[in-house]
Amino acid sequence: MNGTIDDNYIEWLYQGDIGAVRNRNPHRSFWKLARKLYSTPFTWSIRNDENRAADGIELRGEFLDAVGADIVDESWMALDASVLEVLIGIARRVSFESFGAPAEWFWKFLMNLGLNGYTDAVWSMAIEREVDQIIFNFVHRRYEYDGTGSIFPLRDPDKDQRELEIWAQMSAYILEGDYIHHGPLM
Repeated sequence: MNGTIDDNYIEWLYQGDIGAVRNRNPHRSFWKLARKLYSTPFTWSIRNDENRAADGIELRGEFLDAVGADIVDESWMALDASVLEVLIGIARRVSFESFGAPAEWFWKFLMNLGLNGYTDAVWSMAIEREVDQIIFNFVHRRYEYDGTGSIFPLRDPDKDQRELEIWAQMSAYILEGDYIHHGPLM
């Protein structure tokens, strides 16, 4: 492994669950966005969302097994789950519960959050502030009743999505078939 453990880990996540994100063409690269998602801790306020954080943290063990790393700084393993890890963990879960590859779901989440246009070519301090606000709104549930502004927006919710654990939001999203009505997965 060359580089920092964080860079190697993010590269591994790309190859396995996101697809090619680091690209020589800055109009097709999302490296800066991925770094921002990775550097932002995922916090939860709704019961059972700690399970989504645990799903994200489990990726670290998979990474270490995959690259054959026996020794790693325990403080790295003890870090809170990042938003990137949680999104990938959820993408894996929804892929298992419905259809589509985790990478397709990950990109669908970015589209639902409004983050899919933030390539390295457009990245700036102003864009970073916009991204920070979008991530903050997602993590702190500052989105709409119907989930608009989250990863699982619904057309016809029967409950306030801000008050439901992510698993329940995912289940409602799958049942509603919203991913079909908004077009195919990316």
